This record gives sequence, structure tokens and C-alpha cells, in this order.
Amino acid sequence: YQEAWRKMISHHDLLHAVITGDGRQQVLETYPPFEVPLHDLRLLSGDDRQARLEELRNTYRQMIKPVDQWPGYDVFITRLADDRWRIHMSLEGLFGDVYSLRTMIRESQLFYNSPDLEPVEYDISFRDYVLSLDKRRSLDSYKQARKYWMDRIPPLAGAPALPVIKEEKIRAVPFVRPFEASIPEVAWSFLKNCGNAR
Repeated sequence: YQEAWRKMISHHDLLHAVITGDGRQQVLETYPPFEVPLHDLRLLSGDDRQARLEELRNTYRQMIKPVDQWPGYDVFITRLADDRWRIHMSLEGLFGDVYSLRTMIRESQLFYNSPDLEPVEYDISFRDYVLSLDKRRSLDSYKQARKYWMDRIPPLAGAPALPVIKEEKIRAVPFVRPFEASIPEVAWSFLKNCGNAR
């Protein structure tokens, strides 16, 4: 599984990139081999295993990774039984969105299942895309669109006055806490039917 991740990381520029102090993305030419730690929990009792899982989850959930250091994500595995494993991932949002995360999961599984599979070569890189955006800014169509929207700004209403937390009440390290809720069975059935209607 670790080798699958290494293959995928080498194939995608942003998976071996950092964000520099001036806010630019830098794709690293060299970087250490990516490690996927394994936590073997097979010898723990049910309650101890659950407590250790929660401890690991909370550690990674609260972790804020510096964006100027690679990697901007973590992957680790817990072995729960001889035939049960759990994969955990933590990703800084600057290096991927939900769609990217789905791609990472799919591709890592693909390379895991087929170790000899070679990644598909792309015709365009992320760098090519960024450079094309810069080039677009010199086009007349871009300048006209920008002028149109800049002219529309003055008559628009100002920004809403949102409540602001006083600086002394701001946590030095943010705390992430999941929220859970249940919906009535009737509402759940309705939602499922809405999805099937498409």
C-alpha cells in the first residue's frame, strides 16, 4: 500500500508540492520516500482497541501541518485483526479538495491491486494550467470581462457586518469536533427517493 502511494505521489505534481512563504506553489523535484505507518492493534482488547483508535483519530484530526513542508497529508493504517485493516487519511485542504481525495483513494487502490500498472501520462501538467491562466490575463476578452465586473462593483451593497471574535478569545490551535445528528426515517426515505429521481 505504501508503494502504491509512492507511485501515485510521483505521478501527481501537487502531491509532492509545498506552498512557499510568499504564497506560491512549488513542486519539489526531490523529496524523501513517503511513509505509511502501521499501528498493529490486534493484541488489544475491544475497549482498549477502540480507545487507541480514538486517540489516533484525534491526534491526526487536530494536527495542523505546515504548508511549506512536505507532505501536506498523512496516511496510516491500523490493523484491527488478522483479516481487518483500516486506512486513515488526513489532508490539508490546500493540496486537494473532495474530488481530489476521491481520486487519491481510487488511484492508490488501483496501484495497490495492480503493482505493475504504470500511471497514465497526461498531456498537460498543473504547471501548464497555471501558466495558461497567466497567459489568459493578457487577452482582450479577459481584460473586457475584468473591466465589466470591476465596473459592477461600486453600486453593489457592502459586505455584511459579521460578528467578530475578540482576539484574546481565539484559540492558538483550532480544535476540530465532529457533529452528528439523526433525521426521521420519513425524511431519510424522501431524500433517498430524490437521489433516485435523477
